[in-house]
Amino acid sequence: MTEELISVVQVAEKLGRNKQYIFKLVGRLGIEKTMQKSSLSRGQKIAYIPTTGLKAIQEYLATGDEATISSPEVSFESATAG
Repeated sequence: MTEELISVVQVAEKLGRNKQYIFKLVGRLGIEKTMQKSSLSRGQKIAYIPTTGLKAIQEYLATGDEATISSPEVSFESATAG
């Protein structure tokens, strides 16, 4: 049974995110990516993920976990104390 694939670039466009951020999430969530040559990209290899990976990324973004990871709280009190 073959699973339908979607390119990481298409995922980024669909979700309105940078492709670098999507690649980061693919690694963080343990989604397996496949590299395939494409005639549409002049023979360059394109990273594809299964559509179940797209759903996992959408669920991750919906939970709001990204806000706590990308912008940790920083306290400046200890830096200014002297």
